[in-house]
Amino acid sequence: MSLFYYIIKMILTILLLVLTVTIVLIIVLLTLSAEVKLPKISLNEDGKFVDSTGNEVILRGVNISHKMYPYTYGDVFLTPISEHINYIKSNLGFNSIRLAICWDAIEPTPGNYNDNYINSIFGTVNFFQKFGIYTLFSFQTNAYAINSGGWGNPNWSIMNPNDTVSDIGFPGILFGGAQDGEGGTISLTLSNTVDLFWANTPYLGTGIRDRYYDMVLYFLGRIKNNSLIRDAIQGIDFQNEPWPGTRWIEALATADRPPPVPDLFGDYYEWSAAGTVVLDTDILEPHYKDFIEKYREKFSGKDFIIYFQPFLIFGSGCPANLNFNNILTNVSDTQVVFNFHNYAEQSSVCFNNAQTVLSSYTKSNNNILGIYMSEFGADPTTAGWGADIIELTDQGRYSYNYWVYLQKLDFFFSEGSPPYPSQSIYTNPEIPFDSQYINENISQGLSTPYPKSVPGEITSYGLNTDDNFEVLFQLKNFNSLRISVPYRYFSNNSYNVEIYKNSILEKNLSNIRQTDLSISLFYISLNDNVNVILV
Repeated sequence: MSLFYYIIKMILTILLLVLTVTIVLIIVLLTLSAEVKLPKISLNEDGKFVDSTGNEVILRGVNISHKMYPYTYGDVFLTPISEHINYIKSNLGFNSIRLAICWDAIEPTPGNYNDNYINSIFGTVNFFQKFGIYTLFSFQTNAYAINSGGWGNPNWSIMNPNDTVSDIGFPGILFGGAQDGEGGTISLTLSNTVDLFWANTPYLGTGIRDRYYDMVLYFLGRIKNNSLIRDAIQGIDFQNEPWPGTRWIEALATADRPPPVPDLFGDYYEWSAAGTVVLDTDILEPHYKDFIEKYREKFSGKDFIIYFQPFLIFGSGCPANLNFNNILTNVSDTQVVFNFHNYAEQSSVCFNNAQTVLSSYTKSNNNILGIYMSEFGADPTTAGWGADIIELTDQGRYSYNYWVYLQKLDFFFSEGSPPYPSQSIYTNPEIPFDSQYINENISQGLSTPYPKSVPGEITSYGLNTDDNFEVLFQLKNFNSLRISVPYRYFSNNSYNVEIYKNSILEKNLSNIRQTDLSISLFYISLNDNVNVILV
């Protein structure tokens, strides 16, 4: 009797153990397979980025660009993509990637959308999301299309396909009518192609510009229907570096007419004091107005943040004054961003010009305008941008993306432009991840702390007079404060954290080595002023 009892007891014990192990394995597997979801980004009433938890967010990151067919990202990184993304997240401390996509890939033939390409791009976004990184989609084009000497738009969208283009390379090919440096002038063919786009020239019964709008709207619809990745999208960069076409010469100062040899990376053109103001009124404002009204017919104004750029030459210091009151006049409750590039000899020029655009907007109809710098750098040293531009972004609380972490392309640059591998942080896209291909000059210049997510209203952040990183804000909720602290900031040593409430030291954290610092502030009252200093 007793032997039988012990056998039954042993069997039950084993069964209980197996059941316990099974339950634990199920919990582990469910945890591992659980979807990683980022809180949705929007703009607050002041045009600052906030997430759905109520925290103010600063976005910093890089560009990644694949400009070779089939334009997907699975074959850009020859080792597991995680090695690159982990470097972007931990070594650089970034939480944003501006990802180049293009019309040619989405609509390779008129009216036929490539869902396989879109699905592949969504997979890339979800991978970024698992690392806590948002994606800014950027509809890219350089020199319009492959058959016009560049890439981005489909060849079928060229409305003057039989005309010959110059072979001077990008960006020189854009400057039709300028001297080519060899005794001739750069062909106007590409400029005419762009003019035909602005004129909404009909193609198979539909204007070519309308076709572009339809393509973007289709892509947005695919995002909205994808619950896995839609909140991981920080916005849509509607059209990268638009070009005025043949009228670009109107932005030149009288002294530079007729235009000399173009060199955006050397001796800059002298732009007129008015810059592209007239061109903005005649070309860009109607273009953006047409799109935003079509967008709002299909989507809520809070479904996406739409980023609008000035003309390409803004990035070299040419003034602009896009009037967003004109662009948004017929819509309400819509979130847009003035998105600029900064390649000027004096980076403060672009910042000042951008602030002019922002300050000229008068808020109406609950439309909100933010500001963002999605490109700067493109220089193998920090001489062309350096610490000054990082300091200015801190002072203005700008979010940004550096150009570029990694890119692949098969068109060529004009003489005098930095060769494209040297523009990159990772300089050899053909080689699996290896730290010897990291450009340390660029990496060091970018590796600075910043507040990723702040439970309140940021007053300021950056290096203080003691050369320590400091963030000041007014507490508005009890979410965690998150600060990005790149490895380079503390290297082989740790750092300390001082937390002040209303200028009185409240807490001191010692020997911290976290790259993604998270601090709970439950012991501080709402509306108190908080200073957090990394020492």
